[in-house]
Parts: sequence; structure tokens; C-alpha cells
Amino acid sequence: MLSVRLNHDGQQGGSEASVQIVDSQRAQVILPTDAVLMVTTTAVSRWDVATARAGVTDTTPGAEFAGIVVEVGEGVATVNLDDLVVARCVVPTGQGGASVRFGSDALDGGHAEYVRVPHADETLVKTTAASEERSVFAGGSAALGIAAAEAVISSAGEGRPFRSCMAQAQARQGERGFRRGFSRCKAGSGKGIRRITGRR
Repeated sequence: MLSVRLNHDGQQGGSEASVQIVDSQRAQVILPTDAVLMVTTTAVSRWDVATARAGVTDTTPGAEFAGIVVEVGEGVATVNLDDLVVARCVVPTGQGGASVRFGSDALDGGHAEYVRVPHADETLVKTTAASEERSVFAGGSAALGIAAAEAVISSAGEGRPFRSCMAQAQARQGERGFRRGFSRCKAGSGKGIRRITGRR
């Protein structure tokens, strides 16, 4: 598969990494909670620029991306083959609330034909073709916002201010995707709610 790699060849006179397109091994499921995506949309984010400027090498950038699920581990329950999904920028590690970012020296990102997504159930959110680009360009916060909204809908006694937003948006349990009603909501964080809908 083709992927973008950050490398340091020492010829640029600074500490910044050079960007190269290389042929590398296709991403594959390693752990039961992994999924592999065929990347359909990606963006160059501020994190990618900062990673390159910091001289981080031997990594594939791309903190923000969407794609089609082409492989899932046996422990993945929320996404299936052929689902169109968007990834959160960060992946929980399960170690005391710590997380790692896609496109860092700890985890390859989405500037490749395929990408491995650890903890797929917590990291991936289904989207539609109509909202795919907006989800990516919202900087990963769209996936986080949708996941948070779903968690609030499914919880019984938590998130009262946000539940009033959900009621105004006429959202129902199990429903996924963007709703314009979020942008009209008065309760909660207006900025975060507008990000969920992909509107500014």
C-alpha cells in the first residue's frame, strides 16, 4: 500500500522531517479490538504540521480521516465490514485514561491507503456519505460529539442539560448521524453542538 511517511534525512539543515510517499506493508488487524479502514477522506491538521516540525520520524501522519471498514477483529461489536466511519483523533489506551493520537510516533495515521484502528468500538463512529467530509474537517471532534450524544441518549439519569438538547433535536436512542436540531439548542455548549452538525 502507498502511505506518506515522515523521515529525517539530515539534508534540510533543520530538525523538520521530510515527507515521502512510500510503498509499505498493508495495515492489518493485530488485536481482537482492531479494525482496518480503507481511507476515503483525510486532512492535514495542525497536529500533522506540528509533528513534522518537531522532527518526529518514521511515522505516517493523519490525525483526521474517514474510511470504509475492510477488516475487523473478533472483539469488535459496533462497526461491521463495509461501514463508512470517521475516526476520533485520539485512541484510548485503557491505561488510566491515557490516549494516543493518530499520526504520532506511537500510532500511524490516515495518510495511507489503509490504516489500523485500535479500540475500534471506542474510536470509530458510523457516518454517511453526505457528512463524511464535514466529519473529517471538524477535526475528529465530530466523531467524539456523536459518540458523546449517543452515550447521553442511552443513559438513564445522566447528562440533563444535554438531554434537553437531544429533545430539541428530536433525537432518539440508537439514532446516528448529524441533526440540524443540535445547532438550535440553547442548553450545553453551543460551540460543541455546532461542531457535531459540522456547522460553524
